[in-house]
Amino acid sequence: MAIPGTVNPEPQISETGASRVTRRLRRGGAWIFLGRSLGMGTVMAITIVLAKWLPEKDFANYVVTISLVTLTSVFAMCGLNNLMCRVVAAFFAAGNSKAAKDSFFRIALLAAVITTISVAVFAVASYGLFEILGAQELRQYVWLFVTWILLLSMSQVIAEAFRGLHNLFAASLLAGISGGLLANAIFFASIVVMHFNGVLNYQNVVLAAVGSFLFPILIGPVWLFVTWPKTEETTKHSSESAAQLPDHSVNGLLREAFPIMLMNISAYGFDLSGHLITKGSGSDLQVSTYEAIWKLGFLVVIPLTMLGLASASTIAEQYSVKNKELLQKVIRSVSTICFLVSLPVYLMLVFFAGPIISTVFQESFTIGATGLIIIASAQMIRNWTGPCGVALLMTGHQRWAFACFCLAAPLLLLGPWAVSNYGMIGITSVVAAAFLTARIGHYLVVRWKLGVVPHANLAPRFLSELFTLATSLSLSSLTKKTVPEKARSGNPS
Repeated sequence: MAIPGTVNPEPQISETGASRVTRRLRRGGAWIFLGRSLGMGTVMAITIVLAKWLPEKDFANYVVTISLVTLTSVFAMCGLNNLMCRVVAAFFAAGNSKAAKDSFFRIALLAAVITTISVAVFAVASYGLFEILGAQELRQYVWLFVTWILLLSMSQVIAEAFRGLHNLFAASLLAGISGGLLANAIFFASIVVMHFNGVLNYQNVVLAAVGSFLFPILIGPVWLFVTWPKTEETTKHSSESAAQLPDHSVNGLLREAFPIMLMNISAYGFDLSGHLITKGSGSDLQVSTYEAIWKLGFLVVIPLTMLGLASASTIAEQYSVKNKELLQKVIRSVSTICFLVSLPVYLMLVFFAGPIISTVFQESFTIGATGLIIIASAQMIRNWTGPCGVALLMTGHQRWAFACFCLAAPLLLLGPWAVSNYGMIGITSVVAAAFLTARIGHYLVVRWKLGVVPHANLAPRFLSELFTLATSLSLSSLTKKTVPEKARSGNPS
C-alpha cells in the first residue's frame, strides 16, 4: 500500500534542472567511481598485505586499532562533516554564497575545538577500554592514536566542504572514513617499503598511518581557499526555498550536528561492533577472520557508497528548493544502478566464498566462509533499499535515522554470546540482523518523511533504460523523457 504523500515513481521533470543535475552526476560520478575504486582498492590491499606480512597478534591489534580510531573520529567530528556538505550545498543552491562561506568557517572552527576535546577524552578513557578489550599492550601508543584521530577528523571536514561545492574530484581524494585516496596511497606505499626493508611491525604501521594524513591536511585548506567559487550573494530568496535552508548560526549548527553525530556513531558502530565484540570474546584468529570477511562483504556495497557520495550534495540541493520529483529521480536511479551492478559480485561471493577467502587472504580464514555469505546478503539488501541514510542526513532528518539505530542496537548485546557459542556464524548473524533492522527503518522513514520511493526499480522497461545508461555512461535516459513517452510506458514502478 502506498504511503500517503508519496509521489509517483516517474514524475515529469523540468529539462533544464534535470540536465544540470545529470551533467553534475555524470561528471562527479566519474570522479567518485575512480577515486573510491582506487581508495577502497587501496584499503583492501592494505588489509591483504598486512594479513599476510604481519604476525597474527600484530594484525589483530591493527584491526582493533583501526576500528577504535575510525569510531572515535566519527564521535570527534560530532556530525559536522556531514553537516558541512549539507549546509554549503543548500546555501549555494539558494545563491547565498556569503552564508555558505560563513557556515564553512563556523563549522571548521567548531570541528577543530570539538575534535581536540574529544581526543583528550579518548586519551584518558582508552586505558580502561584497552583493559576491557584485553589489549593492554596498546596503551603505550595512545599518543599516536590521538594524532591519527585528529588528522583523520579534520581531513573529513575539509573533504565534505569540497563535496558541498560539488567538487567531487577533491572530495574523492581527501574523503573516506578510513582515509581518502591520497592518504591511503601514501600509507600503502609506506607499508611496502617497510616490508622490503625488514622493519614492518605494528608500531611502524601505526606511525605510517599517522604520517600519511599530514600531506592531505596541509594541501586541503589551501586547495579549498583557491578553488572556492566567486559567486555573488543573492539577497532575495523565495519564501518556499528559504524555509528549507538550515540555520547556520553556531547554536543552529550544533543542534543539527549533534543528532548527525549520534547517527554516524551508530552507523559506524554497527559496522565496527563485530571487530570489537570478537576481540573481547573471541580469539585473535577470529578477529583477523572477521576483518577479512567484512572487507570482502563490503565489496557488494561499494557502488552504493560511490553513488551515494556523488549524489549527496544534489540531494541536499534539491530538497532545499523543494524539487521532490528530481529528488526521487536521483535517489531511485542510484538504488537501481547499485543493485544491478552489485549482483554479480554478490553471487560470486555466495558461491565461491571459501576459495576467495583462501586466495585473497589465507587458508585459516576460511572458517568465516558462511559468515561472508551472511554479511554479503545484508549488504545486498542495503543496495536494494538505496542511499536512504545519505538522504536522511542531507535533508535534516538525522534524528529519525538515529532512532532507527537505537531500535536495532539491543540486538548487538547478543554478540558476545553468539561469538562464544557459534563463532563466526554467530557474530555475523547478530551484526547482520541489527544492521538490516536499522537500514529497513531508514527506508520506511524516507518514504514517510520525504514522500519519495527510494528502492530499486526492477521493471523490465526501466531495466532496459538502465542498460542503455550503463553502455552510454549517461543519466540522460532517466531525466529527459518526454510526456508522450511517459504516456506510452505507463507507470514503471
